[in-house]
Amino acid sequence: ANVLDVQQRLLMENLLRARKSIFPVTTFENSAHSSEITGVYVGISSTDYLFEHVKPTATESNAYILAGNVLSVAAGRLSFIFALRGPSLALDTACSSSIVTAHFASKNILDGEITTAVSAGVSQILSALVSSLFNTAG
Repeated sequence: ANVLDVQQRLLMENLLRARKSIFPVTTFENSAHSSEITGVYVGISSTDYLFEHVKPTATESNAYILAGNVLSVAAGRLSFIFALRGPSLALDTACSSSIVTAHFASKNILDGEITTAVSAGVSQILSALVSSLFNTAG
């Protein structure tokens, strides 16, 4: 937990809230034991947390640093924690990441590849340098 990117924490917390308020219990909580195929699509593109807060050195060998900060893990972590069966994709298309996840989720439902989808986006710019560069770029 000490080296887990805050974006992954936010995704888990908000999916937990959504599960309680939106998803039927039988669909969501029992998806691992039912015919439900739930795709998880996460728009995520920033790795600021790793460099600003964890700051690993070349001599550190903590495998959790990698798993807690690699963007591709975010969607799979949600699938694993909530026992969801189906595709798990982390998508980085910069500012459009969230809308692209919604597109893939909708398309896969319409195509019959999945029966339910989680489409989420998260972005935490934690680095003053990144903010400064975006400001300079206009």
